[in-house]
Amino acid sequence: MIDEDLEGREEIHEGSDNSPTLTGDVAYLQEQPEISQNPPELEKRMMNKYLQFFLGVLAYPILLIIAGNLFFEIGGTIVNYDTGVFIQWTVIVGGYVVGIVLGFTSGHRSFAWGIIASIVIIPFLIFILFLLLILLFLFSDPIPGM
Repeated sequence: MIDEDLEGREEIHEGSDNSPTLTGDVAYLQEQPEISQNPPELEKRMMNKYLQFFLGVLAYPILLIIAGNLFFEIGGTIVNYDTGVFIQWTVIVGGYVVGIVLGFTSGHRSFAWGIIASIVIIPFLIFILFLLLILLFLFSDPIPGM
């Protein structure tokens, strides 16, 4: 058995000695800059960080609410109300998670931070507006003639 292994190794070694060796210049396969198909003036540029944050704070949540309501209507019409509500919240929560993950992994960190901030900022703004509405009713003049 040991002799067979040695013979097999010798045959492989002899075969590799008799095989042709590839020669030539392979330097062009090493690091070459990537050739862009677009002219330099049309290459993709990153959006402004503040614009990304604004889109994450206001535009994306509004888009998710509209999409959630659309799926609520579809689910509520096809099955029942409870299924529509479940689909709506699944779309909204799933959209938040996907938006945050894709924002951080694709390099749009400001967009992802905007989405995270919207979870706090939007309910806080609604609460402040509600308090201002209550103050408006409390300190406004009563209805004339009463």
